[in-house]
Amino acid sequence: MSKYKIIGAFNGLLGLAQIVYFLVGVFVTIPKVMQIFSDVGIAEPKLLSAYLGYSLMFLVGLFNLYVAKKLLSKLGNGDIYLKFGVILLVLSLVFSGLIVQVVTLTLIGPLYDFSSGLT
Repeated sequence: MSKYKIIGAFNGLLGLAQIVYFLVGVFVTIPKVMQIFSDVGIAEPKLLSAYLGYSLMFLVGLFNLYVAKKLLSKLGNGDIYLKFGVILLVLSLVFSGLIVQVVTLTLIGPLYDFSSGLT
């Protein structure tokens, strides 16, 4: 296996994981959390940062899939896509961790504040 295919495979897998994270977050997690807030009677949080985080994750996932497609098919100048793929892979891993933390704080923070006030 060449280095192009290895980096392309990693970019593709990470891109798919980021898109699945977006889909699960937007269509499953946010509605469930909003249901919990309405059941408990807590004011719903502002979800702008959660939606921005999910959208950014989706866009980065699309970029990862695009670079993976270029690396796996080796169309055009492969060295440029290889460098871009490695950089995107590292940045995706770092920023994905940060985005997950921001989204989690946005969704769970108000529930934590409410529960800490009960004691």
